[in-house]
Amino acid sequence: IGTQGERTISIGTGAFADTINVGNATGATAVSITSGTGSIALASTGSGDITIDSDDTLLLDADGVLELNSSAGQISIGNDDVDQNINIGTQGERTISIGTGAFADTINLGNATGATAVSITSGTGSIALASTGSGDITIDSDDTLLLDSDGVLELNSSAGEISIGNDDVDQNINIGTQGERTVNISTGAFAHTVNVGNATGATAVNVTTGSGGLTMTTGTNGNISIDPHGTGNLTLGSLDNTTTSLSGEVIHMNTGSAGVILKGTTPKLTIGDAGAEDTFLVFDGNLIDYRIGLDDGTDKLELGVGSTHGTTTAMTIDSSQQVMVTTTTQSTSINTGALLVSGGMGVTKNVFVGGDVTCIGTCTASDLNLKTDINNIIDAKTTLNKIRPVNYRFKSDIKNRSKMGVIAQEIFNILPDLVHSDTEGMLSVDYTSLISLLVKGFQEQQVEISQMQQHINTLENYSISNN
Repeated sequence: IGTQGERTISIGTGAFADTINVGNATGATAVSITSGTGSIALASTGSGDITIDSDDTLLLDADGVLELNSSAGQISIGNDDVDQNINIGTQGERTISIGTGAFADTINLGNATGATAVSITSGTGSIALASTGSGDITIDSDDTLLLDSDGVLELNSSAGEISIGNDDVDQNINIGTQGERTVNISTGAFAHTVNVGNATGATAVNVTTGSGGLTMTTGTNGNISIDPHGTGNLTLGSLDNTTTSLSGEVIHMNTGSAGVILKGTTPKLTIGDAGAEDTFLVFDGNLIDYRIGLDDGTDKLELGVGSTHGTTTAMTIDSSQQVMVTTTTQSTSINTGALLVSGGMGVTKNVFVGGDVTCIGTCTASDLNLKTDINNIIDAKTTLNKIRPVNYRFKSDIKNRSKMGVIAQEIFNILPDLVHSDTEGMLSVDYTSLISLLVKGFQEQQVEISQMQQHINTLENYSISNN
């Protein structure tokens, strides 16, 4: 029909309800509808449908663009109640665009009825979900929303925030709870601010580790600040911790008037790790720094001026618990010297002084209740006559002053109990005990003087009576 010329061929175009049959289903009957540069239009008016039905494969193929458009109703593919796969773009390398026009489209994939599953899978390429303008991308699951990748799974935003668990729903947010992972937050080379928790209500932030420990590290010149507000406390460690360590080139602790409090049954603050190092606790003053620390070279605890080893040291304590005031300031009054004591001082052992002792008064213990084996001194004059008083100068006296006294070695041969020896074999004399000997010698001399006076008086009376 109409094989020659340019014609319009109309079949069943009248106003009646016609049924037009082309071909049949018997045998290998084939029906071909082919057009040139024109097009093939299948149109239905009113409520009529156009049905193209195939018992095998229905192939719609075009050398150009194949379009399925509807001016008013929906376009449905696989919308009948038949369990079958619907494949779009399963062969060849294609770009499949759905709702990519400039209009406000709503694209629905799957439904919430029964066990409907929606799978979006890519090969070596990627899956990109992008929204322009103020539109949102919402992926909502009534059960579990699983995002899984064999490679890297990234959530990126070019401008806005990335929010996880930002709606007002009370629930746990779990990151890296299974498997052995390294969880990185803001580990890139940019200047990030990482906020965990907030100061509203009873928000609590718990950072808990197993045997691996917790490490907080900053880059060059960075600070780590842990600041509890109000009456909150900063707690490091607990009673079941063996060791709680703070390590850093400089550790700043800023406190209010309460200061730093160490609590516990036996609280202890350890500085250093028993290695070869100088460890110091420095008090930063307005003009002068003071320190308490361990000098590794001498293994002594130092108290001194300055913030580093090798500066002025005023006092040391060594491993034998010997306390030494190393300052050499001379004492010229009660307000000068290397050690000033405002109150009293009790000493239960001996006191050795290398210089002069100046005092308002001295008292030597002499209570009867402290003594035993009390005997009178006999013949003190004879003993005193054996003592050689001498003038001398101490070799260590930088003023080279002349002194008066005795020689300890000579006193030892006369009164050995008055001579003492130190650990270096140097002898000293108990000059206070010599006072008692002098008193007794004076008393004996007074007896002799009295006797001589009586004898003189007797001779004078005898002479007068005879004259």
